[in-house]
Amino acid sequence: MRFQNLLSIAVISGSTMALPINLHLFKRIPGFGHDSDIKNLDSISATPLPTTTSVVQNLKARQDIVYETVYVTQEQPTPAPDNEDSDVVTVTVGINQPAATSEPAAVTTSDSTSSDSTASDSTTSDSSTTSDSSSSSTSDSVAATPSQSSDNTASSNTNGFPIPDTVSYSPYNDDSSCKTSDEVYNDLSKIASFGISSIRVYGTDCNSISTIEPNAAKLGLKINQGFWIGPSGVDSIDSGVQDLINWVKNENGGDWGLFTTLTIGNEAIYGGFVDGSTLLSKIKSVKSTLRSAGWSGSVTTAEPPQSYIDFPDLCTDTDGIDYVGLNAHPYFDANSAPADAGNFLLSQIEIAQSTCNNRNVQITETGYPSAGNTNGKAVPTKDNQATAIKSILSAMKNNCVLFTLYDDKWKTPGPYNVEQNFGFIDLY
Repeated sequence: MRFQNLLSIAVISGSTMALPINLHLFKRIPGFGHDSDIKNLDSISATPLPTTTSVVQNLKARQDIVYETVYVTQEQPTPAPDNEDSDVVTVTVGINQPAATSEPAAVTTSDSTSSDSTASDSTTSDSSTTSDSSSSSTSDSVAATPSQSSDNTASSNTNGFPIPDTVSYSPYNDDSSCKTSDEVYNDLSKIASFGISSIRVYGTDCNSISTIEPNAAKLGLKINQGFWIGPSGVDSIDSGVQDLINWVKNENGGDWGLFTTLTIGNEAIYGGFVDGSTLLSKIKSVKSTLRSAGWSGSVTTAEPPQSYIDFPDLCTDTDGIDYVGLNAHPYFDANSAPADAGNFLLSQIEIAQSTCNNRNVQITETGYPSAGNTNGKAVPTKDNQATAIKSILSAMKNNCVLFTLYDDKWKTPGPYNVEQNFGFIDLY
């Protein structure tokens, strides 16, 4: 069986595999976009496979890969594709989920984004990321996010379409120019009119602290404020952090109540801009600065699952992030149909929880394109976008950051020709 993502495989232990099996392993390579970064790194065939443990040891020797604990079961052989041997056995892989534990109630909303390679490191590059984990089946016990309503009832707008808690927002016109304060107000007014309670902003570019923050406050919208880390490195966010502190102090009476979360970096590791230890160190430093300035809420970062697997200290060191911010896009998993989008996200959460000592995980960016190239079972159309988003919001109880209300025509189309087409305003 092909494994679309390396996260599907991990320290496998257990019984002898009596039937023939072929494992085709794929790993996503940061910095190569979406489809183009999937590389076939290794293949193993054995008849019979002596033990699954020996396969993992072999793969570790070849690739020096850190794996997660999983269980493996055999099923009846399925018809093989034309380019595979007919004796391939389907192997179902799932994460061994430990008992769920709660994170402190300080954690509030999640964040989301769909990034664009054309944005500079000072921009709020929304990043529709390819999720680095498998669409394997999930258990029913996924830890509830702190802002999830106690009755788990998903709200909907007047036309019956479900409403996310948070949507991502970038202050760019189609020609990449910065929107004026009046234009930002009109956008945010539309967001508020749908019953959406908060927005995620990826950076402080476009003078956005002066255009987004005051208008959001007028409209009763909360903000997950981000600090974008790009090619210039982690210290490039220092001025933005200070600008926010100054705005709160001088323009908002020292009141931090407008904000739900402060997010340091968006896929900075996945994008190849920083390593895990450097990002963790910067998070701790900025967190200390923010605490001294009066911020007592949550601080996090946003990455796909693979980043936490590659750098587990990023999510296990409790002096760093306060909850695990997870970017996951079902469209980029070729094995996930639109109706399975919610289950895909649940599988990503379980992978992250397993990696991060079962800490609270929140979906900080997800969505579905309405146009672009077909990617296996993922077919971007208006109808499929609606199906996928309904599935996502049902699974998440609306508690996620949905990318994004408006199409981002200021971006490049990207490898799948979808980067401009995540806007879902037509659904409302």
